Amino acid sequence: MVGCASALVLATTAASAEKLDCPTASEEAQRLRDKNRYLEARELLRRCSQQSCPAIVRKDCAKWLVEIDESMPTIVIAAQDGAGADLAEVNVQLDGDVIATRVDGRPIAIDPGEHVLRAETEGQPPITQKLIARVNERNRLVRLSFSPPEEPPPAAPLPEKPPAPAPPPPEGRGVPTVSWVLGGIGLVGLGGFAYFGLTGKTELSNLRSSCAPYCDQQQLDGVRSGMLVADISLGVGVLALGVATVLAIGRLSSAPAVPTASAAGR
Repeated sequence: MVGCASALVLATTAASAEKLDCPTASEEAQRLRDKNRYLEARELLRRCSQQSCPAIVRKDCAKWLVEIDESMPTIVIAAQDGAGADLAEVNVQLDGDVIATRVDGRPIAIDPGEHVLRAETEGQPPITQKLIARVNERNRLVRLSFSPPEEPPPAAPLPEKPPAPAPPPPEGRGVPTVSWVLGGIGLVGLGGFAYFGLTGKTELSNLRSSCAPYCDQQQLDGVRSGMLVADISLGVGVLALGVATVLAIGRLSSAPAVPTASAAGR
């Protein structure tokens, strides 16, 4: 009898504790519902709608439970690989909590609001995407398309290096430019000497045959000027050719020896 009495007391105490907890569960469920935490609110409403709770509390909780079940958003996950084939072995997380370890086409209840969904399957890079669940939105299809990682584009070929410019000729090779210039001046000078010399001799011969020894002084001065120009041209020509020759010989004698083919081969 004592044992039966003790059991009856414990059962009565437990029932009283549950009854006392029912109003608290009802109030907390309403607070969670107002914060869009429908999943937690639904668990509390199930708790306070049990037969052990007072009738008035149980009635309200049952009513609110139906309202939450009808307005709670649900999503349906559809996962495919890169070829478009359906995938089943997919681990799905919502805000860091696992909501599915296998995609089977059934709806999943979630809280309304903004979420971050992450899905993983073997051999593929994970997928992360944002979604906003709306109140009364039922069986929203969320497509997850896995694809292999993109291969990096082939590296662009390196540009070919332009051929190296030909090295300048070594210093001291060939006749210097100044020798060519002086040589040209020398040839002009010799040409002038030949022209004015021949012209002067011809005029002098004409004067001797025509008016000598009574020729006009102006005629004689013209012949002398032509002969003077011829002499000057001769001096300039000889001097220029001499200097050009000396410079060319000096440059050629100081030029480094050009290796022959046989020497280069060795």
